[in-house]
Amino acid sequence: SPHQLARLRVEGVFLSPAHPGVRRWLARAVQELVRRYPVDGVQLDYIRQPGVPIGYDPASRARFALEAGVDPLRIPRRPAAERARLEAQWGQFQQDQVTAIVREVRDSLQATRPEVVLSAAVLADTTVAWTKNRQPWSRWVRDGLLDRAFLMCYAPLTITVLEQLNAVSSQVGVGRIVPGIAMYNSSLSTAATKIKAARALGFPNIALYSYDSLYERPGLWERLSAFLT
Repeated sequence: SPHQLARLRVEGVFLSPAHPGVRRWLARAVQELVRRYPVDGVQLDYIRQPGVPIGYDPASRARFALEAGVDPLRIPRRPAAERARLEAQWGQFQQDQVTAIVREVRDSLQATRPEVVLSAAVLADTTVAWTKNRQPWSRWVRDGLLDRAFLMCYAPLTITVLEQLNAVSSQVGVGRIVPGIAMYNSSLSTAATKIKAARALGFPNIALYSYDSLYERPGLWERLSAFLT
């Protein structure tokens, strides 16, 4: 329920990425989609863990215990040195489970319609993405699992977005990265400044979020265009 989600501080209901059935279900759903409809691409949204500790379902615990020899619920009881090592291993394990979903979806597309573009919405802060949300998306881009990564640059402050764009540009490059600039939480002049910054850094494509917000105000496109010229 909404009350439970608010109490747990999670964005919604998440499936366990460590469960093989979850991967199969998602891959088959994507496969059915591209077989039945002439789509140009598939976008993975929320392909991450929520920003709170999860993964203590039976499937995740059992699989990690087989790899590491310890139940993740018992990691806090281990000596400090061993605990640090196990926590790092637990984080890597969770990243690998999310990555396995992306890989299985990619494989299903390759077997069905390899020309379909696979993309994902990814967190703009790569450190937060890897450590807190177990979303090693820069590795997905590097390894060719994603054709495009839509960077969620939704922070209201321009300086925050500039820092994120600079970091991604230097760490990952710009070729397959599409900065997503928020239109819903800032003025048109501020959004235009962010768009110009992304262009100056060499990002070839830019997305504006969200579609609804682009049409909720009459004349928005014309006023935005004026700021960009």
